[in-house]
Amino acid sequence: MKLIIAMIIYLASFILAFPYAVSEDVLSDVKKYETAYAAQPSSNEVIFELAMAYAYSGQVKEGLDKIKLLKVDYADVVISKYSGVRLKNEKDWKSSFKLGFAYYFKKDKTKAIELFRESFDRNPKNVWPLGYMALVYGEMGNVDEAIRICHQALKIEKNATGIHFLLADAYKIKKKYMKAMKHILIVAKLQGSK
Repeated sequence: MKLIIAMIIYLASFILAFPYAVSEDVLSDVKKYETAYAAQPSSNEVIFELAMAYAYSGQVKEGLDKIKLLKVDYADVVISKYSGVRLKNEKDWKSSFKLGFAYYFKKDKTKAIELFRESFDRNPKNVWPLGYMALVYGEMGNVDEAIRICHQALKIEKNATGIHFLLADAYKIKKKYMKAMKHILIVAKLQGSK
């Protein structure tokens, strides 16, 4: 009984760290890869998996901090590992998500968008593939599409701080400063509520 209570308290404290809904399987991935990283902080595979768990849980900064520890050529390892996995299981949204990042780092942004879209189609409750699609569209100069996708994501999860931040940046680029400020204020409010 004590173990069950301890687990409930632990999960509740972890869930409350997010101002938006995060599924238990995603939370489990984050915990699993944080533990693996503590044991093997120099393993490229563990670093990548932790970065991805952070990324698809919406912990954008943490994910980017970890992914920066890898060399760009690690993308080839990811492509080799997950290409077959993705084709074997049409419900496996995580392999498409990870492949999206691999192609992004190989500078194939069109393929990255395609894979992020596939990831979202396979799991339409997770807004983060949309967030990364918006990011890539913005980098490609298609700010209007980035804005459209951010709004699509916010219809699914209105408290996704990373999406609000992307939207604020997109509005700044479009010189729509009041809209940008609105989303910066939302980010500040959501971060204050953690």
